[in-house]
Amino acid sequence: MSEEVALGGNLSDALRVGNTVRRRAGPWTPAVHALLRHLEAVGFEGSPRVIGIDEHGREVLAYIGGDGPTGWPDPMPQYVWRDSNLIAAARLLRRYHDSQAGFTPPAPATWRWPSNSGEVICHNDVAPFNAVFRDGELFAMLDFDNAGPGRRLWDVAMGIWRWVPVYNDSDPTVRDRAARVRLLCDAYGLGPERKEVIDALLDRQKAGREFARDQVARGDPGFAKIWSWFPNDSYLLEAIAYIEAHRDELSRDL
Repeated sequence: MSEEVALGGNLSDALRVGNTVRRRAGPWTPAVHALLRHLEAVGFEGSPRVIGIDEHGREVLAYIGGDGPTGWPDPMPQYVWRDSNLIAAARLLRRYHDSQAGFTPPAPATWRWPSNSGEVICHNDVAPFNAVFRDGELFAMLDFDNAGPGRRLWDVAMGIWRWVPVYNDSDPTVRDRAARVRLLCDAYGLGPERKEVIDALLDRQKAGREFARDQVARGDPGFAKIWSWFPNDSYLLEAIAYIEAHRDELSRDL
């Protein structure tokens, strides 16, 4: 076997072995692999290709070359925040959702994110730190471990949080963020339901907090690592407070 090279990753501690990536598997892996194989079969090029499970019980995916910034502890490269990448992220998410036509999850399907039904299988962690860039341009999305049934709007809201981004910091201004919220919704092709997207973002934040707390309580090493960076889930509480304080401004251009 080729030498193992750590790729980082906030939740999975991925390793590169030759032209493959090895990652911790879980009860959700068969359902995720079925989804990824469907995406490959229909020609969607923005997701990893499944190879299988190795002798150590790790999932094996084809390595996608490019840059994969994690955003922690080092900040994201500035190219991540170009309008072109915001638009590309929205369009990639739309193609991902649309490419699921005809997909039937295995029965019974176990998904990591708790949900029983939905319009699509949401990625549930749409973010620059789960993406591959080539020459500063978005190429593919990674880390489908948290995928599960849900509304398209749920994933769009997640994209707004991470790609606009909507954080409690000083740059950019709320007005600039509102313009980028509109840009992402337009690029995705979101219809009248866009009026609900900031409320959906708040719901997503609150559900995400409960999900993360549950994963920590279950002893998940990836979530425990993130929890250690932000004691008492401070970053989620700050995000929720920021969005609640600026809900009307963020929705203004929609």
